[in-house]
Amino acid sequence: MPPKPVPLVANMRILATTDVHMQLTGRDDRLSLTHTDRGLARLATLIDQQRQTARGTTLLFDNGDFLQGAAMADALYDAQSDITHPLGPIMSDLAYDAVGLGNHDFDFGIPYLRRFTDALPCPVLCANLECSDLPAIAPFTVLEHKVRAEDGSHHVIRIGVVSALPQQTAIWNARFLAGCATLSDPVLAIQTISKTLRCDHGADLIIALSHGGITVDCGLPNQEHFAADVARIEEVDVVIAGHQHKLFPDPSFRNLPDTDIQDSTIAGTPCVMPGFGGSHLGQIDLHLQQNDDGWIIF
Repeated sequence: MPPKPVPLVANMRILATTDVHMQLTGRDDRLSLTHTDRGLARLATLIDQQRQTARGTTLLFDNGDFLQGAAMADALYDAQSDITHPLGPIMSDLAYDAVGLGNHDFDFGIPYLRRFTDALPCPVLCANLECSDLPAIAPFTVLEHKVRAEDGSHHVIRIGVVSALPQQTAIWNARFLAGCATLSDPVLAIQTISKTLRCDHGADLIIALSHGGITVDCGLPNQEHFAADVARIEEVDVVIAGHQHKLFPDPSFRNLPDTDIQDSTIAGTPCVMPGFGGSHLGQIDLHLQQNDDGWIIF
């Protein structure tokens, strides 16, 4: 018998920010000080470095809560002018592949959010939001990227990306959302969309932008921190967590069921939560192998 062909192997690097809260430079005007360990400008250098050192294709995502949280954000909202919001060109220059919404992105109202997201060149996602006033917000997107296998050949990988935020956002921002937007269960929304991405859109990999943190109270209804539940969805391959302003992996999560803080996995699914305010850049390096059904993590 002829020998079996050697499976194709490739690499992909996932980079992520979350809960930036308009911390562009690390400057806190309320306290008149500069945090040298925060700011999107600082992360821009890290993003460039990690792209340069990656062994394969690199993707960059933001997991929401980018529009609110600094004095500059409040001043821009108060001005309500036609000037270009500074975060938009920054996100464009950093070449984000997709952005998910967080609960605080609604703090200035829907028209303000729409003006900002309409100007972004990348998909803006939220699977558990229904709002006719935000027609450009999609439940998911499918990215096609070329990867170079270790034998030198090139192949296209289809990456499905889905995002969701806490259902409680409808309560926290009721003054803006009541009567014009509804929010459904985030875990169910991601699960439903993930099946669609796999079965109907041919996604090889599925990345979930989970604007919810990580807790031991998994499986409870209406859970604000739902990232661990998302990690248990069969179709989901990678989870980007947020909202909690914490780090994962971190020793504080060592007792979470089915969690390996050495491998940065929950229920075997790679997961990262990169702090807040531009304090950290999340990074997951994937080793991929092609099989009869496409590409899988191995």
